[in-house]
Formats: sequence, C-alpha cells, structure tokens
Amino acid sequence: MSERAEASGTAFWENADDTEALRRYRMLVNAVDDGIYQLDAEGQFVAVNDGIVKLTGYEREELLGEHVSLLLDDDRSATKQLLTNSTNRSEPFECPVRTARGDQVHCEVRASSLEVDGAVQGTVGIVREISDSRRPDQRLDESDQRPDRKATNECERELRETKPRLEVAASAGLVGTWVWNVREDAVTADEYITEPYGMGLEEATAGVPVEEFFALVHEADQERVWKRLDEAVKETGEFEAEYRVTTADEDTRWVMSRGEVEYDDNDEALQMYGATADITERKEAERELKKEIADAEEQQRLYETIISSTPDLIYAFDLDYRFTFANDAVLEMWGRTREESIGKTLREIGYEPWHAEMHEREIDEVIETKESVRGEVAFPHAKHGQRIYEYIFAPVLDDGEVEAIAGTTRDVTERKQAEEALQKSKERFRALINASSDVVYRMSPDWNEMHELEGKKFLTDTDESTSDWVEKYIYPDDRQRVMDAIDEAIRTKSIFDLEHRVERDDGSIGWTFSRAVPMLDEDDEIDEWIGMASDITDRKRRERALEESERRYRTLAENFPNGAVSVYDEDLRIELAQGSVLGETLPSRNQLEGRRVREVYPECILEDLEPLLRAAIEDGETDSDVFEFGGRNWRVWATPLRDADGDVFAGLTFAQDITERIEREQELELRTERLNQFASMLAHELRNPVTIGQIYSQQLPDDTDAEAVNYVTEAFDRLEDIIDVMLVLTRDHDAIGEREPVALNEKAGEAWADVDAPDAELNIELDKTIQADETYIRHLFRNLLENAVEHGGSDVTITVGELPTGFYVADDGVGIPAEERGTIFDEGYTTAAESGGTGLGLAFVREIADVYDWTCTVTESAANGARFECTNIDSHS
Repeated sequence: MSERAEASGTAFWENADDTEALRRYRMLVNAVDDGIYQLDAEGQFVAVNDGIVKLTGYEREELLGEHVSLLLDDDRSATKQLLTNSTNRSEPFECPVRTARGDQVHCEVRASSLEVDGAVQGTVGIVREISDSRRPDQRLDESDQRPDRKATNECERELRETKPRLEVAASAGLVGTWVWNVREDAVTADEYITEPYGMGLEEATAGVPVEEFFALVHEADQERVWKRLDEAVKETGEFEAEYRVTTADEDTRWVMSRGEVEYDDNDEALQMYGATADITERKEAERELKKEIADAEEQQRLYETIISSTPDLIYAFDLDYRFTFANDAVLEMWGRTREESIGKTLREIGYEPWHAEMHEREIDEVIETKESVRGEVAFPHAKHGQRIYEYIFAPVLDDGEVEAIAGTTRDVTERKQAEEALQKSKERFRALINASSDVVYRMSPDWNEMHELEGKKFLTDTDESTSDWVEKYIYPDDRQRVMDAIDEAIRTKSIFDLEHRVERDDGSIGWTFSRAVPMLDEDDEIDEWIGMASDITDRKRRERALEESERRYRTLAENFPNGAVSVYDEDLRIELAQGSVLGETLPSRNQLEGRRVREVYPECILEDLEPLLRAAIEDGETDSDVFEFGGRNWRVWATPLRDADGDVFAGLTFAQDITERIEREQELELRTERLNQFASMLAHELRNPVTIGQIYSQQLPDDTDAEAVNYVTEAFDRLEDIIDVMLVLTRDHDAIGEREPVALNEKAGEAWADVDAPDAELNIELDKTIQADETYIRHLFRNLLENAVEHGGSDVTITVGELPTGFYVADDGVGIPAEERGTIFDEGYTTAAESGGTGLGLAFVREIADVYDWTCTVTESAANGARFECTNIDSHS
C-alpha cells in the first residue's frame, strides 16, 4: 500500500511503530487480489493496494488524493451509499466501478469506518470484482488475510458438479450433436456445431470424413482425441474427451464431446452418436478457481510461515490477560508447547509477580486509551539465559471497542550490548581525540555533510554540519581524486585512506594523510564515518627533495664524464651501477649489480676502498681516495644517501678515470723541476759576472766619469734584482730566504729612491712592521711605484697607506679599466711593451703575495687612479 504523508486521518496501517511484523503484513496485503483502500473523512484516497491499481487501471499516484467519485459512474447515490453505509461491515453492496479506460466493472464493496477517540476519521474498504468465476458469496474474511476455507470448499464442490450438469444439458439437446457412420467414414452434424466452426450446413448434413470433422482439434490434443475414438470403436463403445478446437474466427475454444457406439450383431461398429458442448467458460472458471485456491493456499502458507519462522515474538491476549495466540519464537522462549501455553495467564506461564503486574497494567492502559504501549524488559530465555526485549502492545478494535491485545517483541540484547560497546568506544574515541595531535572529523554516510572537524591548528575547525567542506578544505586539483576514493569506499563499505593536498588554516597549501572508517549499524549499513587526518606537509617536502635528488643523481649517472656511479647497501653490495666506462676500463653493469665489492675488486685495493665506503654508509661521512685498477688511475668518492627522515639508507660512489690528469701533472712537475734547475743555473751563471762587475765598478779610477759609474752600478744592481724576481717566479717558496722584521715605511722609502721620477710625489702614511725578506719587500714596493709612474705620468702623486690587515699603494693617474683588472697580475701582461716593459713586475707582486698567503687586489683610488691593496698580512708573521 502507498501512503500519502499529507492525507488526513489515522494511518491505515497503524505503522507508527514500524515493527518488522507490520512491514511483513503490508507485503501480504499487497499480495491479496481484492482491492483494499482507505478514504479520509472527505472521501479522498489516502492509500490503495496493488489490487485497486490492477482493477481500475490507474497508477497509484493518480488515485492518491483524488475523490472516490472518480471511480463511480453514479456519482451521488453510489458515493453517498459508500460513505454512509460504512459503519456496518456486515452489509456489502454492489456498484459499478469506472476504470481509467472508461469501462465499467461490476464490483462488490464492503466498507468500515475508521474511528479515533470515537470520531470517524475515514473509511477502509475491500472491493471484489463480480464475475462467473467469482460469485458474490465468495468474500474476504473480516479478521485477516487467510484463505476462506468455506469458500474454497464451495468452489471445489461446484467443480465436481460441473460434469453431471453438462451431461444433463447434452441429454436435453442443449448442445450440438453429430453422427459418425463408421463403415462409410462420414460424419453428419447439426447447425449448433457447423455454424461456429465454419462448416457448411449442407455439407455437414450430407456427411464429411471423420478426419475433416476432427481436423479442427488443436494440434496438441489431436493424438489424444484420435486415441480415445479408436478405443471407443474397438473396445469400450463409449467416447468422452475434453479438447481445444479452432473456430472459424481463429479463436481457440474448449469443448467436451461424448458419444456412444452402435454395433451390429457381429459386434462390428456401425455408428457413433455424439454430442459436443462448448465448455470454454467452465474451463476458464476452473482455471481461475484453481488459481484462486493455489494463491489462497500460498498466502496461507506464507502467512503461517512468516508468523512461525520470524525471530520476533508474536502473541495476543484477551481482556483477562490470557494468551490466545503465541508463535514458535514465544514458545521457544518459554520452553513450553502450544497446548501448555494458550489460555494461560502471565503468572501461570511463569512470569515473576512484578513482571506480570507490569504487563497487566500496560494491557489495562491499552484497553482504556485504545493506543499502543511500548516498553523494554529483561526476561530469562529457556535456552539462552537472561535477554533484553523491546515490545509493543497494540489494541485490536471491533466497532471501536478493544476486543483483544496484539503484541510483538524483539530480542535486542545484541543491539543493547553493541550500544553499550559503542558508548564505551565513543568515550575512548573522545579520549583519543583529546590526546591526539591529528585532525579528527565525522562525516555523514554519503559524505555530503561534514558533521564536525577539530582542526588542531592545521585545518579550520567546524562545529556545525556543513556541505561545502570540499570547496573549503580540499585543494582544487585534488578534488576529483578525493571524491573518486570516497565513492569507492562507500561502495565497498571499506576504509577510506588517501594522501592529498588541503587548504590549511593559515591559508597555505599543505599535505595530509586522511583515513576514515565506516561505522555500521545493526543492519550492516553505514551510519557515519569517523576520520583522522595527519599533517604530512614536511614529509612531502622531504620526499619531493629526495625525488629531486634522485632525478639529479640519475642525470649525473647518465652524464658523468669518463667514469661511473654506483649505489651500494650496508653489506657493500652494489645495487645500481651506471656510467660510460662500464664494460670497458671498469667491470660491466652485469658484473657489478647484485654483487659485493669484495667479489669484484682485488684485495690490493680493498684495504683502502672498503673503509672509504663504510665511512659513508655507517658514519655518514663523505671522502675520496685514489686507486689503481686495470692499469688506470681512479679517483673514488663515497657519500651517504639519506631518506626523507634524514637517515642513511645507502651509499653513493663516484669513480672517475684521472689517468691522463695524473700523467699531465707528472709531466708538469718534471717540466717545473727542469725550469727550476735552469733558473738556478742561470741565476748562478749571471751572479758571477754581475758580482765581478760590481766589484770592478767600485775600483775604477777617480777621474772616471762619475755619472757613467753610477749608471753601471745601477745596471748591475738591476740585474741582481731581476735574478731575484726570476727565482721567485720559478721557485716560489724555495726562493724565499729566512724571515725577519721589516718596517714597511722604510722599504717603501728605499724603493722610491731607486725610481727615476723627479717630478712625481710620494706620500708614506703607514707605520707597520711585518716578518718577511726585506729584499723582496723592497722589490715589491719598487714594482708598484714604478707601475704608478709608468701609467700615471711623470708628475703623478702616489700614496702608500695603512689598512687594518695590510697596506695599499694608490695614485691619481688614469687608473686601470675594470675589464683589465682580472689579468694585470698575469705573467707577460704589459701595456708598455714599446718602452721595454716585460710584464713581470706585477706578476712578481702576485707571487710574493701567494708565497706569504696575502690577498692582493686592484681597484680604483679616491682620485680615480689605480689602487693596489695587500691584505690578510699578519703583523707578527
């Protein structure tokens, strides 16, 4: 039955309690062929069952809310009779019902008033179509939907009496007759047979072959009919058969034929006299009756099976508190038979006094108020011990008075235990929420509503249910992926877990690992989802960094020049190897991967190689060493690989072939050694003549040109300086003698005395003493001062000043272009080659600075000239 929520009056099904037993009873009512309906006080349909829908041809939705006059041709009288006679259920009446197609169906209606608190709230009725197969005296039982056994017996009796009535009708000539002349094989028939079957009267009167006469028999029945005819002629002398025939209108009809054979004195068949009657209506009535009986018996079995097999307890009391009915579940709970229980009171069954008194008060309340009473009680089961039951007592009304009390009870022990367990679980869960740093949330069964979210300063808290949680929390690019995972979890009733991005409480984008568990009710349906979400933003950042590191590693491995890269585990087993020289100067990839270092390389290099590798994977150290393998020299680096948590999980090695580089270095060392030897030899060879020249220049006669003598002396001194510079440039530290305190202002003054620049001006503004070789410091100042005069002009002004960790030499000349400042210290660099410049002066300055670990730079002076700065000078070095 369909029920309309807005319809007035008390609900037809009394379904406010909605117990399982009532729901099953609804199914039974809809299975009844007769129409059942409910009208409200204004005559509008509140509910109809499938029988009404089938009878009228209207859809259920088309009837609900419509006035009953929609179905009545006699709008006034029939409607008035239907509503005003509804107080007496014992007086059915007949009326035509108009269908959706406009046809009329003659029906019998039985109606009853529906009263609440003595006031008529509507009408409940049963409608039955009246036909040949449904006589008016075949009515539904007023108390329930069980088959009417008396009606069934009447139908069976009618079926048994049909055959004799047909025999009487045939004897009275009310059916068609025919004669079969067996010897001549000709059948003659009257008009009652020929007309319906399209056979000409003259033809039938003259006689037709028996095959032609019975050719109208249905194909499925022909063999049986011919067999009966043959048996009648040869054996029994009587023919009787029911079979189908096809009429001239190609309609299939049922007929019954009977015949008697006439024999001659020699027992030879002469003729068969027969009669045939159309029994189609009877057959349809029989079929309908059988169907009704089968349906009724099936309904009876279904009802009894449901009542007997349901785990719910179903029972009834009379007004004296005595049980008038109890199903098998009740008897099992009591541990009694039906005979021991029916007619007994609660106390006689064995209920404790307090329990019996409670139910008696409730029964009295139902009788007085005519309303249902609900309750919950613990009761000992005969087999299962103490159980918890929910029950409802409902009134059974007759003409508005309570004639009995029906009851249903359900065992809710497991549910109660589950509720208690759930409550304890919720308490533990709440404690977990308070103790957890994770986000906690609750979702509706379909995830459309977020009931609650505690963001833990990661996400924004939600105290009230909201449906816009996707837009509020989920990053746009991840929303479809999140919803797909939710749909799959709902479909399979399984745990939802996913890593995805979210919009954090501070407005930034974060990552979370969200996991939600479906909470199922007693029907195994999802009641809600409980979820927790962890902030994994930092972990994701580390993973991305690791992925980037791995990407770079692979790029490095694929492009590592003249070498190979490998990854090894804590057992020094090579997990991955890649490089351009594998399989050539180093073992192949197949020879390396999956094998330990000790299985690949010889013992002669393992003594130093294994400690290098273990230091990386065990101590997290990065180091390198040089090894010889396969006739080549290799520089091997080892470094740790770390996971997202910063723990070392593997080691990484780089091996590069440095054979050619070592050879070049060795060759350079050899050439350098030869150059040093040549420089030493040249210096030795030059010092002897210079020394002799210096001695003899001092012994020249007094009348020798003094100016010439000075020039010669200066030339020899200049040669000695050049020898010292050459030794510094070629021998570095080896050319530097012992260090002693050197006053920088004095050496700057001595150097300026050797510079030929009468128009230039020198200002010395420092007072610093350092540890060095005074000869080389004087040469350094002389080179810087000469460079200032050479490029700044003959009238240049030069300043030697002090710095916190050194000194500077600045001039007011043209300065040095910025693009040339990086090359002026190179050997051979000069802009005065046409005037004899060698490019060794500033190279000597750089070498002296390198020997003493100074820092020497060039920049622009305050007067836009050049400024050389020597810093990082230890005053006590």
